[in-house]
Amino acid sequence: EIKGTIASRVILLLLKHIRDPDLLQKLPDILVLMRTLMEKQTGLQWLEVVIRYLASVKDEDDLSVKQIKEIAEQAISKDMGAYVMTLAEKLRNEGEERGRKEGRLEGRLEGLREAIEAGTSVKFPGDIDTMMAKVNEIDNLETLVEVAKRIYTAKDISEILALLK
Repeated sequence: EIKGTIASRVILLLLKHIRDPDLLQKLPDILVLMRTLMEKQTGLQWLEVVIRYLASVKDEDDLSVKQIKEIAEQAISKDMGAYVMTLAEKLRNEGEERGRKEGRLEGRLEGLREAIEAGTSVKFPGDIDTMMAKVNEIDNLETLVEVAKRIYTAKDISEILALLK
Protein backbone atom coordinates (compact mmCIF):
# COMPACT_ATOMS: atom_id res chain seq x y z
CA GLU A 1 0.00 0.00 0.00
CA ILE A 2 2.68 2.52 1.03
CA LYS A 3 4.97 1.45 -1.80
CA GLY A 4 2.13 1.99 -4.28
CA THR A 5 1.42 5.41 -2.83
CA ILE A 6 5.06 6.45 -3.14
CA ALA A 7 5.25 5.20 -6.70
CA SER A 8 2.09 7.09 -7.54
CA ARG A 9 3.48 10.28 -6.03
CA VAL A 10 6.72 9.91 -8.01
CA ILE A 11 4.84 9.44 -11.28
CA LEU A 12 2.39 12.26 -10.59
CA LEU A 13 5.15 14.67 -9.62
CA LEU A 14 7.12 13.79 -12.76
CA LEU A 15 4.09 14.33 -14.95
CA LYS A 16 3.30 17.59 -13.19
CA HIS A 17 6.80 19.08 -13.43
CA ILE A 18 8.25 17.57 -16.62
CA ARG A 19 7.74 20.78 -18.61
CA ASP A 20 8.62 23.15 -15.75
CA PRO A 21 11.78 25.18 -16.31
CA ASP A 22 12.75 24.42 -12.70
CA LEU A 23 12.59 20.62 -13.09
CA LEU A 24 16.25 20.42 -12.06
CA GLN A 25 15.34 21.90 -8.68
CA LYS A 26 12.31 19.61 -8.23
CA LEU A 27 13.98 16.38 -9.36
CA PRO A 28 15.97 15.81 -6.13
CA ASP A 29 12.75 15.89 -4.05
CA ILE A 30 11.11 13.48 -6.48
CA LEU A 31 14.05 11.07 -6.34
CA VAL A 32 14.21 11.26 -2.54
CA LEU A 33 10.75 9.70 -2.54
CA MET A 34 12.29 6.76 -4.34
CA ARG A 35 14.55 5.83 -1.41
CA THR A 36 11.77 3.78 0.14
CA LEU A 37 11.10 2.10 -3.19
CA MET A 38 14.81 1.38 -3.60
CA GLU A 39 14.75 -0.79 -0.50
CA LYS A 40 12.46 -3.17 -2.35
CA GLN A 41 13.36 -5.34 -5.32
CA THR A 42 11.16 -3.28 -7.62
CA GLY A 43 12.96 -0.08 -6.71
CA LEU A 44 15.46 -0.38 -9.54
CA GLN A 45 12.64 -1.03 -11.95
CA TRP A 46 10.93 2.17 -10.83
CA LEU A 47 14.17 4.12 -11.17
CA GLU A 48 14.56 2.75 -14.68
CA VAL A 49 11.01 3.84 -15.53
CA VAL A 50 11.73 7.35 -14.23
CA ILE A 51 15.05 7.60 -16.13
CA ARG A 52 13.51 6.27 -19.35
CA TYR A 53 10.66 8.77 -19.04
CA LEU A 54 13.05 11.67 -18.44
CA ALA A 55 15.23 10.60 -21.36
CA SER A 56 12.28 10.30 -23.72
CA VAL A 57 10.73 13.65 -22.83
CA LYS A 58 13.64 15.96 -22.07
CA ASP A 59 16.40 16.99 -24.48
CA GLU A 60 20.00 16.42 -23.44
CA ASP A 61 20.40 20.22 -23.42
CA ASP A 62 17.60 20.59 -20.85
CA LEU A 63 18.52 17.68 -18.61
CA SER A 64 21.74 15.76 -19.19
CA VAL A 65 22.53 12.24 -18.05
CA LYS A 66 25.31 13.72 -15.94
CA GLN A 67 22.80 15.96 -14.15
CA ILE A 68 20.45 13.03 -13.54
CA LYS A 69 23.39 10.97 -12.23
CA GLU A 70 24.44 13.71 -9.80
CA ILE A 71 20.89 14.21 -8.56
CA ALA A 72 20.41 10.45 -8.10
CA GLU A 73 23.67 10.24 -6.13
CA GLN A 74 22.55 13.05 -3.83
CA ALA A 75 18.92 12.03 -3.48
CA ILE A 76 19.26 8.24 -3.31
CA SER A 77 22.85 6.96 -3.10
CA LYS A 78 26.21 6.95 -4.88
CA ASP A 79 25.46 3.48 -6.23
CA MET A 80 22.39 4.84 -7.97
CA GLY A 81 24.52 7.37 -9.82
CA ALA A 82 26.54 4.51 -11.29
CA TYR A 83 23.30 2.70 -12.15
CA VAL A 84 22.01 5.82 -13.94
CA MET A 85 25.16 5.89 -16.08
CA THR A 86 24.82 2.18 -16.90
CA LEU A 87 21.17 2.69 -17.80
CA ALA A 88 22.03 5.73 -19.93
CA GLU A 89 24.56 3.62 -21.86
CA LYS A 90 21.90 0.92 -22.32
CA LEU A 91 19.38 3.48 -23.59
CA ARG A 92 21.93 4.95 -25.99
CA ASN A 93 22.76 1.48 -27.34
CA GLU A 94 19.05 0.69 -27.78
CA GLY A 95 18.59 3.96 -29.66
CA GLU A 96 21.56 3.25 -31.91
CA GLU A 97 20.30 -0.26 -32.67
CA ARG A 98 16.82 1.07 -33.43
CA GLY A 99 18.41 3.64 -35.77
CA ARG A 100 20.43 0.95 -37.54
CA LYS A 101 17.33 -1.20 -38.04
CA GLU A 102 15.37 1.75 -39.39
CA GLY A 103 18.27 2.60 -41.69
CA ARG A 104 18.49 -0.96 -43.00
CA LEU A 105 14.74 -1.02 -43.64
CA GLU A 106 14.91 2.33 -45.45
CA GLY A 107 17.77 0.99 -47.58
CA ARG A 108 15.82 -2.12 -48.51
CA LEU A 109 12.72 -0.07 -49.35
CA GLU A 110 14.75 2.28 -51.52
CA GLY A 111 16.44 -0.64 -53.30
CA LEU A 112 13.07 -2.24 -54.04
CA ARG A 113 11.67 1.04 -55.34
CA GLU A 114 14.65 1.36 -57.70
CA ALA A 115 14.18 -2.25 -58.89
CA ILE A 116 10.48 -1.61 -59.48
CA GLU A 117 11.26 1.55 -61.40
CA ALA A 118 13.82 -0.25 -63.56
CA GLY A 119 11.50 -3.18 -64.24
CA THR A 120 8.55 -0.94 -65.00
CA SER A 121 10.58 1.28 -67.34
CA VAL A 122 11.60 -1.78 -69.36
CA LYS A 123 8.28 -3.67 -69.40
CA PHE A 124 5.73 -0.81 -69.20
CA PRO A 125 7.63 2.36 -70.19
CA GLY A 126 4.54 4.46 -70.82
CA ASP A 127 3.20 3.91 -67.30
CA ILE A 128 6.32 4.68 -65.25
CA ASP A 129 5.09 7.98 -63.74
CA THR A 130 1.74 6.56 -62.60
CA MET A 131 3.39 3.47 -61.20
CA MET A 132 6.17 5.23 -59.31
CA ALA A 133 3.84 7.83 -57.82
CA LYS A 134 1.99 4.98 -56.11
CA VAL A 135 5.11 2.93 -55.30
CA ASN A 136 6.80 5.88 -53.57
CA GLU A 137 3.87 6.14 -51.15
CA ILE A 138 4.38 2.56 -49.89
CA ASP A 139 6.53 1.82 -46.85
CA ASN A 140 5.56 -1.83 -46.51
CA LEU A 141 8.44 -4.14 -47.44
CA GLU A 142 6.25 -7.16 -48.26
CA THR A 143 4.06 -5.13 -50.61
CA LEU A 144 7.06 -3.79 -52.49
CA VAL A 145 8.56 -7.28 -52.79
CA GLU A 146 5.28 -8.56 -54.23
CA VAL A 147 5.14 -5.64 -56.69
CA ALA A 148 8.72 -6.30 -57.81
CA LYS A 149 7.93 -9.98 -58.41
CA ARG A 150 4.68 -9.21 -60.22
CA ILE A 151 6.40 -6.94 -62.77
CA TYR A 152 7.96 -9.99 -64.42
CA THR A 153 4.71 -11.98 -64.70
CA ALA A 154 2.17 -9.21 -65.33
CA LYS A 155 0.57 -8.97 -68.74
CA ASP A 156 -0.30 -5.29 -68.27
CA ILE A 157 0.21 -2.53 -65.71
CA SER A 158 -3.30 -2.92 -64.23
CA GLU A 159 -2.23 -6.20 -62.57
CA ILE A 160 0.50 -4.37 -60.70
CA LEU A 161 -1.57 -1.30 -59.91
CA ALA A 162 -4.15 -3.58 -58.31
CA LEU A 163 -1.53 -4.50 -55.69
CA LEU A 164 -0.97 -0.84 -54.87
CA LYS A 165 -4.54 -0.01 -53.84
